[in-house]
Amino acid sequence: MSASSRSTSAWRTKALISALMLCNFLISLQSSSSAATYFTIAAEFGRANEATWPVNGTLIASLMAQPLFARMSDHLGRRAPYVTAVVIFAITNALSALGSGWPWYLTIRTLCGVGSGGMLGLGSITLTDAVGLDQRPFYQSINYLVYGAGSGLGAAFGGTIVQHFGWPWLYVVQFIIAIPGAILLILYAPGADELSEKHSIDKILGGFVQSMQKFDWKGALYLCVSLLALFIFLSLGGNTFPWTHPTVISTGVTFAIAGFILWRHEMAVEMPVLHVQLICKSPIWNFLLAGFLLNMINHTAMYYAPVFFQTVLLDTPERASARLVFPSLCFTFVSALTSYIISRTGSPAFTLYGSQPFLLLGSAGLVVMAATALTYPLNNIAYTLSLGIPVIGASMLAPSALLTLLHLCDPEDHASANSSYILARTLGIFGATALGSTVLQNTFEYAIHKRELSTETLQDLQTIVRELFAVALLAVFILGFCSALMISFSLAKVYLRTRRMLARGTAIPSEPPSEHGLDDFSDGPDTEMSQLGTMATSPH
Repeated sequence: MSASSRSTSAWRTKALISALMLCNFLISLQSSSSAATYFTIAAEFGRANEATWPVNGTLIASLMAQPLFARMSDHLGRRAPYVTAVVIFAITNALSALGSGWPWYLTIRTLCGVGSGGMLGLGSITLTDAVGLDQRPFYQSINYLVYGAGSGLGAAFGGTIVQHFGWPWLYVVQFIIAIPGAILLILYAPGADELSEKHSIDKILGGFVQSMQKFDWKGALYLCVSLLALFIFLSLGGNTFPWTHPTVISTGVTFAIAGFILWRHEMAVEMPVLHVQLICKSPIWNFLLAGFLLNMINHTAMYYAPVFFQTVLLDTPERASARLVFPSLCFTFVSALTSYIISRTGSPAFTLYGSQPFLLLGSAGLVVMAATALTYPLNNIAYTLSLGIPVIGASMLAPSALLTLLHLCDPEDHASANSSYILARTLGIFGATALGSTVLQNTFEYAIHKRELSTETLQDLQTIVRELFAVALLAVFILGFCSALMISFSLAKVYLRTRRMLARGTAIPSEPPSEHGLDDFSDGPDTEMSQLGTMATSPH
């Protein structure tokens, strides 16, 4: 290769990496700004009791889109699927800014999940294609910094934009940032033309069709129906309708039936979306449960803390979102530090069990924060620590649990265990928003009915509302503390095995394996950690 060709190739690689970093920054910006502003935006539509609907709609769409985009990129090259995902993301953000009504907003945000899911699923794989496994750790560290910057800026300025310019500008900014990312990907991402140098177009298309035929479409459909039914059941029950309402009962029955059919179907297929047989093995299910619960804790803190600060402490949206900057940066920094510690010690056992005191202490801190808010309010430093400590625990546990899981399961199960762990963490975000919202709304309604209101008490309506929200959010944070306890109990069963692993000094795989060269599911930045998620979900 001539010097000119090498120079051109190096330039293309740098341009492609820049595009990947920009898209990664955009995803983290959206994630943290959504956590900081979703309640405020829903309140402006008069739908505060349905605030998590767009969040869960986006999440379910993203979950379904990730494996599809991943498989398409294997056969069509990275360019077309990746650019399609970015274009969908950009267009839906532009349409979100129009804000013609709650149904419109809810629909468009759900469609946006298709774009963000494709971007999440392809970013990590394209980065590995561009730099190779040898250079991956260096660029991964840069990716952590970029993701941390996006998380910090989204948390810091999300509320500011909403408060001073209006919430539509939140999506206009994301649309503007997405445009150069799409252009760079069009110019420099590897496409089908590069694949055609090795294989004929007919062979490429034939492989694509064959892969789509093998894809577990029924399993994906059953999973989608199950999650939608569960979400509607939790969202409407005790909130829009009483639990005995026919609509609530029918959605609950639909969830049970669809879940049973999904379970039976996944037991029989060769390449399932949900690896049921693997999930039932011990100790794999312990770590999958831990992955689900750690994201429950993380997203309970990140999504409901701004609601607490605005409704109980009467913070402005700007100030409430700014409080998320510290935990957002903590997640990125501690995740990178944890990966370094694991690589130096050769074992994740230290960080696996060292994370649990942080989770327990931090979750308890959130409970104390809500319980004392009106009687003995804490200072700003205490509130910051209450948010940061559980996030530190989650960011330590995420990579540690995955790498321990990969070590303890059989080598032939590594790919399935990796994708199952990522799926469990993604469902943890769903659990935090859907179940947390149900607990919040039902506790709020219960507190209203239990409180005796009179003409005198109604004169101080603001204080009453603050007290009701404090009680409701206390119940939500207790849910997070219970999740931390369940993690400790679950991992206690495998303590001796991980302790023996530590004593042997067994090396831990630095790059989790994946089927077809990529992970079918990903929810954020730590592909080594099986991806973050954000806050739903971190750098690829």
